[in-house]
Amino acid sequence: MDLSPNLCYTTPMITRREQITGALLCAGVDAGFKLTINRHTGEIIAKDLHGQADDFAIEFSGDGFEDLDVKALDTIENKYLKTAH
Repeated sequence: MDLSPNLCYTTPMITRREQITGALLCAGVDAGFKLTINRHTGEIIAKDLHGQADDFAIEFSGDGFEDLDVKALDTIENKYLKTAH
């Protein structure tokens, strides 16, 4: 097996879209949640796969790396959203 420093250059490059999707998958698996989009309001909805919290809406704020934040919103706007809790 070749362990030369140039070995890393032989791995296939992934697209930025694949990188972001992979990061979301890892975060979801690690923390036990999934994200969906409310089709009526466009809100991002977080669902706890452990069943310990009700679904809640989130939003990303900020304009760049220096002020990026994720906030849980107090309510879900869609009256059609059904939760199991």
